[in-house]
Amino acid sequence: MHNQSPHLNVTAEEFIDVLAFLNFEEMVERVIHDIFQEMISLPVQREEKEAVFPGPLLASMIEFSGVIKGNVHLHTSMAFARKITSSLTGMPIEEIEDDLVADTIGEVTNMVSGNLHTDISNTGMDCELRVPQVARADVIPNLGPEEGQSLNFSHGEHQLQITICLARRV
Repeated sequence: MHNQSPHLNVTAEEFIDVLAFLNFEEMVERVIHDIFQEMISLPVQREEKEAVFPGPLLASMIEFSGVIKGNVHLHTSMAFARKITSSLTGMPIEEIEDDLVADTIGEVTNMVSGNLHTDISNTGMDCELRVPQVARADVIPNLGPEEGQSLNFSHGEHQLQITICLARRV
């Protein structure tokens, strides 16, 4: 009996093909726009320039597996993370504790990943999500195009970066 792996491990060249098949950029842009406009009430716009984050960052990541295996990363400044938390909770920024900020960004990452999960599943590819992981960071890891594709967004002076990474062949 032939045992075939349920995961699609891709080379750098195949990575681009899979992202194109999924209309990744359009998919992420629509999901981010919908979540930030409709749910968070902080509309964002797509930026072509590289995101630059002053001060400490909040980084969140969710793994997914199935036919495609990889993860989704969300990076933003602590200042924007606090603003997002304030918008979702109605609390003044100065009253928000760091734990609530981390929980909120984990939930936003969960919303983004959940919407992407639905879009990927609608293509017929099975996909399963894990629980988000959130941590403070000083810098964003340098993910080259062979490891992930990033999209940058802004809300005024605040920036947000979403990166999707697919498993690669070893």
